[in-house]
Amino acid sequence: MITTRSKIIIASRDETLVREMRRILVDVEVIVFVNGARVAAAVKLHPTVSAVVVENTPSLAPLDALEAARGASPAVRRVLVSEHCDLQLVTEGLHRGVFHKLIYRPLDEHELFDALEMRRPAPRPVTVVYPTRPAAASFAR
Repeated sequence: MITTRSKIIIASRDETLVREMRRILVDVEVIVFVNGARVAAAVKLHPTVSAVVVENTPSLAPLDALEAARGASPAVRRVLVSEHCDLQLVTEGLHRGVFHKLIYRPLDEHELFDALEMRRPAPRPVTVVYPTRPAAASFAR
């Protein structure tokens, strides 16, 4: 279970994806890498890392990065984020067992929390303000 003191490693070259994940995961420390080959070293360097999220781009070699993360720490939650469905990549990843979840963009907050096995933040209380009425309204003319 990922807590608010957790660290998550993101391997992505897409700044929009990183901003979107930081917006959703407000209370989680996010460590960003643009090189998928460095993910395993980062997992070893940060023993408190709870999850690794890798973007599906050929330049990052996502399956190799996730497999290296699994080798560095089998307990780390591994998530693949994709903008499109690459059936061959997904099938190979499932057979190799390198990722726990595959989520598609645009990111859905609930789906991301489920993929990371994270508790959703409690909804903030809503304050309803009703307009006040005049004290003694007279309807006589």
